[in-house]
Amino acid sequence: MHVWLVLILPVLLHCNAEEVHQEPHHLVKRGARASNCYHRCPGGDGRCAYTSGKGYHCICSQGWTATYCSVIDCSYSGYCINGGTCIPSAGLTSYTCTCANGWTGDNCQTVDCSTGDYCENGGSCHPTSDSTDYVCTCTAGWKGKSCHLRDCATGDYCSNGGTCSEVSNGTEYQCSCTSGRKGRNCHLRDCTTGSYCDNGGTCSEVSDGYDYLCTCTSGWKGMNCHLRDCDTGAYCSNGGTCDEIDGGSDYACSCTSGWKGRNCHLRDCETGSFCNNGDCATGNYCYNGGTCFEVSDGYDYSCTCTSGWKGRNCHLRDCATGSYCDNGGTCSEVSDGYDYQCACTSGWKGRNCHLRDCDTGAYCSNGGTCDEIDGGSDYACSCTSGWKGRNCHLRDCETGSFCNNGGTCFEVSDGHDYSCTCTAGWKGRNCHLRDCATGNYCYNGGTCFEVSDGYDYSCTCTSGWKGRNCHLRDCATGSYCDNGGTCSEVSDGYDYQCACTSGWKGRNCHLRDCATGSYCNNGGTCSEVSDGYDYLCGCTSGWKGRSCHLRDCLTGSYCYNGGTCAEVSNGYDYQCTCTSGWKGRNCQLRDCESPSRCLHDSKCNLIEDGRNYTCDCSYGWVGDNCQDIDVCTPYKDADIVFLIDISESAITCRVNTFKEYIQDFVSYFPIGADHFQFALVTFALQPQVLFYFNSHTDNTSLQTGIDDSMGNITCEGPTMVYKALDLVASEIFKEENGARNEVGRYVFVLTDGLFSNPSQNRESAYLLNSQTNAYIYTIAAGRFVNPKGLLDISSSYRNTYPIEMQDSVQSILKQTMFGCEGCKRRGSDITMLFDVSSDTSFEELHAFLKAGTFLIQNTKLSENNSDISIATFGEEYVTHAQVRENKSAEELVQILNRAVHRTDGKRQFNACI
Repeated sequence: MHVWLVLILPVLLHCNAEEVHQEPHHLVKRGARASNCYHRCPGGDGRCAYTSGKGYHCICSQGWTATYCSVIDCSYSGYCINGGTCIPSAGLTSYTCTCANGWTGDNCQTVDCSTGDYCENGGSCHPTSDSTDYVCTCTAGWKGKSCHLRDCATGDYCSNGGTCSEVSNGTEYQCSCTSGRKGRNCHLRDCTTGSYCDNGGTCSEVSDGYDYLCTCTSGWKGMNCHLRDCDTGAYCSNGGTCDEIDGGSDYACSCTSGWKGRNCHLRDCETGSFCNNGDCATGNYCYNGGTCFEVSDGYDYSCTCTSGWKGRNCHLRDCATGSYCDNGGTCSEVSDGYDYQCACTSGWKGRNCHLRDCDTGAYCSNGGTCDEIDGGSDYACSCTSGWKGRNCHLRDCETGSFCNNGGTCFEVSDGHDYSCTCTAGWKGRNCHLRDCATGNYCYNGGTCFEVSDGYDYSCTCTSGWKGRNCHLRDCATGSYCDNGGTCSEVSDGYDYQCACTSGWKGRNCHLRDCATGSYCNNGGTCSEVSDGYDYLCGCTSGWKGRSCHLRDCLTGSYCYNGGTCAEVSNGYDYQCTCTSGWKGRNCQLRDCESPSRCLHDSKCNLIEDGRNYTCDCSYGWVGDNCQDIDVCTPYKDADIVFLIDISESAITCRVNTFKEYIQDFVSYFPIGADHFQFALVTFALQPQVLFYFNSHTDNTSLQTGIDDSMGNITCEGPTMVYKALDLVASEIFKEENGARNEVGRYVFVLTDGLFSNPSQNRESAYLLNSQTNAYIYTIAAGRFVNPKGLLDISSSYRNTYPIEMQDSVQSILKQTMFGCEGCKRRGSDITMLFDVSSDTSFEELHAFLKAGTFLIQNTKLSENNSDISIATFGEEYVTHAQVRENKSAEELVQILNRAVHRTDGKRQFNACI
């Protein structure tokens, strides 16, 4: 209650004050209403309001967010318009825009014609005066805001005078063709409506409708049956001769006597003999070229009339045989046969249908205008664009629009036809058909197909594109946004925009983004490299790999207390090989089962959840790990002799090593005539006493004596150990040399076991034991060790130890001080030491491995008998198996082979026992 009162009291004291100061960002007067609100809502047009539920708060305008409207809200579409992307500043108080193609400016509000595809079909883009929109200047044939609609007024869609109409809201066009034309662009001939064949000729459409062929009536020839043919026509009457002039564009008649006119159809009194009298020979009975025959003995005559005449005097017209009416006109006899009348065909007029009639004739092809000249004796044509010649029957590439879509026109067949060389993307007689093979209709790898008989095309777009020309982006099928980015189509489909997932950035989400990605695990530091196309991780200690996802035993502290770390599972995990006395995943827990915990068969007790331990020490031992002799415990005095092998075979054992071993050993004992006494003897060819039991009576004097006596020893000569054993039996254990009968006696032989006279050695060892009751121990030392030689002296594996194994010192100390009555185990611990330096040959190594295997397989292994440890030494001492691990013989053989067959570079380590 007191705490709450203290908190509330300042408010109660100031509740009647004019103003109450609250947070630094606002000031509140008395009275809860919006007019008293002094919130600062700086973003945009943010304003302060008051409600009973929320109190005073900010109502943000569009584009601002957060409690006080102070943070830019890029989700607001008003910042970056026209498909632009909003990017907030580092402080979140402003923004910048990344504009889509076709737009620029702070808010992407300005048209950018240089990057946008605003104007289609070749149109030119121009920004408006305020640059907020664009205007297109379209090419001929197109209109609309984006030049996407057809424009019949400016386009050449309908050839040959066809009329263009815009359909489908201007997206397509339709042609109404003039007579004689058909097809989508009025580019094909139509014989049913056209007047291609003059003078009664019959029209046939050929070349798929791109051309026509005329079958002419008698008297006519040429492409349009527009040329005279004197061979088949009856142009010249009354025996006149026909001649073609101007290549057949007209004819001329050479008349016989008595006839004249264009067609020799008029009488010519100047040349004719129409008015004769008398007999047939002299008379002119038969007119118009008739032949007179005298009949009835000359009393009468008979006329054989020429064509076109009949009657007794060949004076009457005969339409049946005459050629009065030219150019296909029809002859009728009138005035009782004295005259004739012609009904002319289209294009002809006059008495004999010999004059041109432009009103009814089809002299001028292809829309040309006909004009009669010389009263109809001839005509002249005013041709439309694209045509020339007498009858406008010849092509005129200079004025015609035969070749569409930029094609080039060439006149062929003497002008009676034309040929088009088309631009890329067009083919056909008039370059009016689409040509996918040469055109660039389908962009971005799209495949073009000609449809509607070639009048149009269709595009099959590749993934990521759509639209008539595959010119628009298609997020549904494209792979624009890599690495899981989301694609959005912008600028009416002319561009796209990617929303990238965490860890990626760039236009296509193709660049690494260390700021948002989780590339580097386990605390690693990410750096973008290769211009953002890749990343590099700076890993923390204990990690490695491209993403700091693999364990690194070299830099990590995974295994405590001297444990050895090994990378497993391809580096995704680690495994600790703990040193003696430790266990757990990280070697962080004490291991009471280890022989290094609570030595000398003492009991180990775990405490603190295994992180520590205490020892219940065995009899005679004290210390945190039961490592020290308890001098307060009753012990048995003893006389101890050291025999040191200084022969030539033991030279590699080094005298200093022997000295250090002996000095360490004696340091555990109380020295004196009433405690422990030591004597020191060297041997090679002959034994030599360095000092006796009574030479030193305290620890200091003994250590000094060892230093002095072993300072200048030279190793040389053969190994005559039996002489040293005999010397100990005959001299050392004499009372005058300080030996005592009531105490234990021990002899330690420091040697390599490479002895001469093995049978003599066994006999001398037996006599020493039997005569003095001394226990003989062999301490194996040297580069090469002969186990059999050691056993000849000690008689048991239990009494043989390696000099390098400190545990052996403790075991010997216990036996010498307290006697074997204190030992719980009846077997001996055996240590196999292997020299892995580079000097031993392969053959020697093989022999040593064989001996080691034999020793393992013939040793009785159990908790209460013997156990074996395996170690190697060269540049360093390495333990591979320890006693108290209770491993089987098979496991020890495998460990042995692995230990001595390790390789270092190209060198194979060698080993021996």
